[in-house]
Amino acid sequence: MRELFSAVPESLALCQPSQRSLVLDERRVVAEHLPPDNLMRGVVGFEQSRTPDDLARVARVLDGWLDYPADADLGLAFRDWMAATVVRMVPSAPAELGRTLKEATMTLAERMAEWPKQWHQEGLAQGRREGVAHQSALLRRLAAARFGDAVGDEVRSLLVGTTTGNDSARSRN
Repeated sequence: MRELFSAVPESLALCQPSQRSLVLDERRVVAEHLPPDNLMRGVVGFEQSRTPDDLARVARVLDGWLDYPADADLGLAFRDWMAATVVRMVPSAPAELGRTLKEATMTLAERMAEWPKQWHQEGLAQGRREGVAHQSALLRRLAAARFGDAVGDEVRSLLVGTTTGNDSARSRN
């Protein structure tokens, strides 16, 4: 780093940084190539996690490393990072996972089992909405073809607001 400062007066030479640094692209480095029990390996693991299960596995390892009271603040930083990463992976997931990294890891493990069920229900609901929309458009086209555009428009106005497979249109009459 000393070489980055070109014109420093001699009186400030002792204040110049003299550390060596290594720049890692945490998305490209292979986590297994880093030393075991190294926090950088945890950072790389977080960045390379593709699923909540990967994230929980890395968090469990980090929680084991950060099991000392002096590491509590660092554990909270990893907890917050994990929560933000989970929200990016699963937008419907709550941002709050727990007060500590250990709680966040356990909460994530519990909630991961629920997410496939939730996704299935969301998929079913989306399929119903699309099916009803398709059927409504088809019904309007058939009515217009058989009885004219005025009837087709009337059918469309009657079906406005019908978004599920329920008989919500019938319940309005």
